[in-house]
Amino acid sequence: MAHRIEVGVKRDYLDAAGASIKRRLAEDLGICVDDVRVIDVYTINAQLTPDELELVRRELFTDHILQESVVDATLSQDFTFLVEVGFRPGVTDNVGK
Repeated sequence: MAHRIEVGVKRDYLDAAGASIKRRLAEDLGICVDDVRVIDVYTINAQLTPDELELVRRELFTDHILQESVVDATLSQDFTFLVEVGFRPGVTDNVGK
């Protein structure tokens, strides 16, 4: 069974990647938005116990000071538009390696 881990910058901290996208939207496309938040999503295709999955989420994928994360849930909240960008099935990205 595949599991989904979502990781994002805590609301109290500046989301630098989100701020960069917000700036590029304004400069390149003339689209002004209030806020952009980036959430990294990792799909785990492994037989892990709930305890192992929690350990992977907490220790491998999350900087506990700056980030928050969830397993098989969503960090997305209070949004008007949500855009999800991913690789085609079977394509391995650098982080995945």
